[in-house]
Amino acid sequence: HSFPTRRSSDLREDGNRAGEARTLGYLGRIFMYRGNYADALEYHHLQLKISEDIGFDEEKSTALSYLGHLYSRLEKFRDAVESYTKSAEIDLELGNIDTWAGKQINIGMAFNHIDESKEALKHHLKGLEITRQTGNLYMESWALGGISKSYRKMGKLDTALAYLNEKYALAKDLNDEQQQLDALIEFGKVFTDLARYGKAITNIENGIKLASEKGFQPHLIRCYETMSNAYRRQGDYEKAFEFYEKFHQLKETIH
Repeated sequence: HSFPTRRSSDLREDGNRAGEARTLGYLGRIFMYRGNYADALEYHHLQLKISEDIGFDEEKSTALSYLGHLYSRLEKFRDAVESYTKSAEIDLELGNIDTWAGKQINIGMAFNHIDESKEALKHHLKGLEITRQTGNLYMESWALGGISKSYRKMGKLDTALAYLNEKYALAKDLNDEQQQLDALIEFGKVFTDLARYGKAITNIENGIKLASEKGFQPHLIRCYETMSNAYRRQGDYEKAFEFYEKFHQLKETIH
């Protein structure tokens, strides 16, 4: 990373603080995607400080958003909510309604992770309302998945299934394979909770096939974990253990 790092110091010497903030954000993203979260946090905090110092609100919102992503990956979900909320407030002030809607969905996802499903649902519904107004179909699909997950966690499984069917249909229309996979995994969870194990297993098998074909390893890990749980709940402990082993082995290779 010598070039971007040198570029950052050159910009500082030139007095181009806005350019320096952008470059620090670029570095932070590189480190985040490579899984080096400690360095990513450092760069995004520097990006945030400079943006605050020079009153560059748009870049400040971007920094806070990436800090939210990092805290989510580190499973510090309350910190993630705080960062996303601050970012969303700036988006609203700037009139960036589409990105504001995206932050609502991010906040909802973080709340779902800590099982505050009612709070999650509130933010996902806000996100859905705006994405339907702006016509952002990718974000709409994302919001529908979050709403479905919230209802599943609240035990409202028929409602969860209705939103999930809507998400899956939209993801197929968009040819968005990652969102299709998210839906297939979630179908597995909902049908497991409904004790419809055959339907759960069929959906997860479809997920395993798609994830394997496309090389989506994180989704494959989730498929194996969900399949193991479905077989365990069905009482087939041999199959449950087989998929738990697959889940554990694959998780070890990429973490």
